[in-house]
Amino acid sequence: MLTTVPGHVHVKTIRRQEHRSAEPPTRAHPRGSYGPSTTASPEARRASHRLIVVCLEAAFAVRPPTQLRMAEYSVQVRQLVQIRHRQILRGRSGKAGRVTLTSLHIRREDTVPDDTGTAGKMLLEVCGSARAAGRRWAFAARIERDTETRPWRMTALRLF
Repeated sequence: MLTTVPGHVHVKTIRRQEHRSAEPPTRAHPRGSYGPSTTASPEARRASHRLIVVCLEAAFAVRPPTQLRMAEYSVQVRQLVQIRHRQILRGRSGKAGRVTLTSLHIRREDTVPDDTGTAGKMLLEVCGSARAAGRRWAFAARIERDTETRPWRMTALRLF
């Protein structure tokens, strides 16, 4: 019920009889999530850790960006690393130095079906933070694998 109060336009008042307890709404899935988070296999965790560390070390001028092999890193990732590497060497955004991985979170997606409907790529969403060039950086990456016999490949990387 709305009541007029001097100095204010109106105030909402609730009578005891009208008061009811607010119950949280029941949802099948939490808001914003598309599926349950599944943990990655130990082999996938080792591969993603290695890909991330090598990529960050190349980006922050600890190792040359030519060490990023085409079989393991996409063109977009290698270009981003080369740009960051040049900026570090020019001294525009800090100095080269040690890269320390502070946190690493891996979320495994289910296999993505291809055009024929059969199970295709396995996807990993990786995020975390690292200390490099005198500051802390956040990163997000996408790592894919076509088949069990192919190596893991980083297809996307963002540095924040």
